[in-house]
Amino acid sequence: MEIVAPAGDYNRFLACIKGGADSIYLGLKGVGARRKAPNFTLEELKEAIDFAHLKGVKVYLTLNTIFKDVEIEALYTNIKQIYEWGVDAFIVQDIGMLKFLKDNFPKVELHGSTQMTVSNHVEAQFYKDLGLTRIVLSRELSFEDIKSIKEKCDIDLEIFVSGALCVSYSGNCYLSSFIGSRSGNRGLCAQPCRKIYRSETKDSYFLSPKDQLMGQKEIEMLSSIGVESIKVEGRMKSEEYVYETVNYYKDLLNGFYRNNESFKLFNRGYSTGYFYGENKNLMNNNFSFDLGYLLGILKGRELELNDKIMLGDGIVYLDKDYNKIGGEYISKIITDKNENLRTAEKSQKIYLNKVPEGAYYVHKTYDKELYDKLNKELKEGKRRVPVDIKFDIKKAEKVKLSLTYKNIQLEVLGQELELAKNPLSVDKVKEKVEELGETPFIARNTQINYDGEAFLSFAYLKELKREAANLLEEKIIESFRRIAKEEIVLEKAYDFNRKKPKIFVSVLNENQYNFVRSLGITDVYYKNPDVAKESNLEKIDKNNRLCGNLYQLLTSNEKELWLDWNNNIINSYAMNVLKNIPKLQGVFISPEIKREDTQKIDSFGLKKGIVVYGKMRVMYIEKDLIKEKEEIINEQTDKLVLVKNQFGNTEVYLNEELNLIPKLDEIENLGLDYIKLEFTFEDNDKIKEILDSIEKRSGQYKAYNFESGLY
Repeated sequence: MEIVAPAGDYNRFLACIKGGADSIYLGLKGVGARRKAPNFTLEELKEAIDFAHLKGVKVYLTLNTIFKDVEIEALYTNIKQIYEWGVDAFIVQDIGMLKFLKDNFPKVELHGSTQMTVSNHVEAQFYKDLGLTRIVLSRELSFEDIKSIKEKCDIDLEIFVSGALCVSYSGNCYLSSFIGSRSGNRGLCAQPCRKIYRSETKDSYFLSPKDQLMGQKEIEMLSSIGVESIKVEGRMKSEEYVYETVNYYKDLLNGFYRNNESFKLFNRGYSTGYFYGENKNLMNNNFSFDLGYLLGILKGRELELNDKIMLGDGIVYLDKDYNKIGGEYISKIITDKNENLRTAEKSQKIYLNKVPEGAYYVHKTYDKELYDKLNKELKEGKRRVPVDIKFDIKKAEKVKLSLTYKNIQLEVLGQELELAKNPLSVDKVKEKVEELGETPFIARNTQINYDGEAFLSFAYLKELKREAANLLEEKIIESFRRIAKEEIVLEKAYDFNRKKPKIFVSVLNENQYNFVRSLGITDVYYKNPDVAKESNLEKIDKNNRLCGNLYQLLTSNEKELWLDWNNNIINSYAMNVLKNIPKLQGVFISPEIKREDTQKIDSFGLKKGIVVYGKMRVMYIEKDLIKEKEEIINEQTDKLVLVKNQFGNTEVYLNEELNLIPKLDEIENLGLDYIKLEFTFEDNDKIKEILDSIEKRSGQYKAYNFESGLY
């Protein structure tokens, strides 16, 4: 099973390699789902690719966001260089980017990001048929879901096993986008889910889950069903965290079972995520950021230790509500006997001098012993790849050194050898041949062919090995180089004709449906779930023309279908793919982009629509967070309305609705076929008011991203 590790910069990249990663995912500056990480320049990326390949490690470039046409085309030059340099795979979210890469760069693997929200075998197989070789499944899936998908389709699967969890399904969260134009689908999420919210009864981190951390049992279960790779999250975390986490999973896969210490390096609470289905331990309502782990609860100055401490460790003091009220590095450890110790063990009682008023919990935030150990390993650690060596030493013939790495073989001829005064020791020759010094290689199988007569100085042997190693490095690196084909230009024929778009309505309940139909509007449909989870497929409505997910689109019983906006379509390349789905009639373009960009999307014969009114669904959460319906508010956001759906999932809606109706005259210049109204909590009077406002072009204008677009 492959370990896929995160590199937010070059130091983390080296930590991944030293930790034992089989492959590393990383991003270009300004591109991908972690745009706030330092990331890599083009030249740094090329250097990383070569270095990784010399260590036997693959490199995957993240292109795992959604792109406009002009952005895809502008990236061509850089992608071409990276492709030709030898990157092993591209990781994508956007179905249009998938097509662009498949058409232009056919000799590289394409992996589907978890941002694609693939949660069932039908969608996984669909993407396999489009050209993906691997899918990173949604993190909300249980082991039984993963097992079922593995049994029913033949694409490689990758599973996140550690790191941060988004409360919403990845790829279906719009809160940061709609309140501040910083989209998670563009790698710039402001993480409003990590803020504290106020309800009628309490203040809480309602939307903040603990991080995920799977152990030996879970890894063995994934291995038993043939999952091809496991993925570590952490491009924004420290190199020590990355190294320890990657190394832990490497140890497990090598049969060395030990305790994981990642929780000592970053901690906002940990769980196994959704691996076992419903998880009552998933959320951390007390704090949403790294606060270390519990060292003990204070009784005055007395602290009974939950873990060992030593001089130099860092601690923070928290009150009963987990507010940070102080912190220090341990400079003195005092017991009830007034002893001054360098260390104190678990269960031992110590006394602290600088306890702030109101302190209740003590958390350990810096483990000096662990950091010292990891920094030593990071500094001294080396990783080499095994080579087979064949060394021929014969009198009156040229000495010959052969090195073989995988399917790459190199042969170096040296000087012609003379008769030795004293025969060489074969064991000594083998020992010297296998000393590969600072090269990236280590001897695996060594064959010495010595006639017992020839003489060779070990100084000359050292030069010969250096020459052979350098040439083998060059040959390995060169073996990954490719030549790209000519750029494929997508033909586009934009239709900018002014139209009067038809009205399309989605509703949440039967009363809304009947009322809208009674007003003479025929295109009225229930809004569907954003996600079709493997274990819920039998409950998914296949008799609805409005498809909230690809599963519905691919399996619907209806003849004419519409794909809803949460499928994140913002470019012509995606439309060019979707046009080949026989039943698909039209697509609602994502409301994350502005009007000009909407106009530039070629429909390829499909109909286009946009949402012009609605309290928008901004999160689709697998977990049931509420009883029925609840409202929460944060000082930096509009009021959020949480609703439980028919599957027991939580859906989050913005209370302040999108309303483009006052500018319908301008919208009709975009060449759209439909405008969509989304009714959620509106009663009949409000619905009638909104429908009447269409003719009058009236109402309170609220643009969301329609004016500004996305960064």
